[in-house]
Amino acid sequence: MHGCTVMHGCTVMHGCTVMHGCTIMHGCTVMHRCTVMHRCTVMHGCTVMHGCTVMHGCTVMHRCTIMHGCTVMHGCTVMHGCTVMHGCTVMHGCTVMHGCTVLHGCTVMHGCAVLHGCAVLHGCTVMHGCTVMHGCTVMHGCTVMHGCTVMHGCTVMHGKNRLYKSKVQNILLMCVAKIFYG
Repeated sequence: MHGCTVMHGCTVMHGCTVMHGCTIMHGCTVMHRCTVMHRCTVMHGCTVMHGCTVMHGCTVMHRCTIMHGCTVMHGCTVMHGCTVMHGCTVMHGCTVMHGCTVLHGCTVMHGCAVLHGCAVLHGCTVMHGCTVMHGCTVMHGCTVMHGCTVMHGCTVMHGKNRLYKSKVQNILLMCVAKIFYG
């Protein structure tokens, strides 16, 4: 553990191989089985963070209750207000992810600018290249969702195999999906 400026209020930290370049880590109850955590500026208010292999390049991560089973989480600027984030293999290149209750079972989530206000996002294999995804209650069981500019205000989107076309087509697709699938 080197290059860390402030680490306080952490109850248990064990089984971590490398933790360096972190400025502030406080208010974390349990952090274990993490291989690499570096270049994080602020990580606070997290209750449990375990089973993560790589977490780096994150500026702010706070108010997260449980984050576990994630292989790679990097390049994220802000991740806060998330209750549960687990079983995600890759989450990178996301600018803002906040207000999400559950994010789990997702294989790849990258290149998304804003993901907020979503209650449940699970069972999705690939979600990338989306600019804004907010106000969605449930999004699960989707195989591929990418190249969408705006997806918001949709209540339920599940069981879709492919959701990707041009920007305008995607917006229309979302409206049609909301009308016919609730």
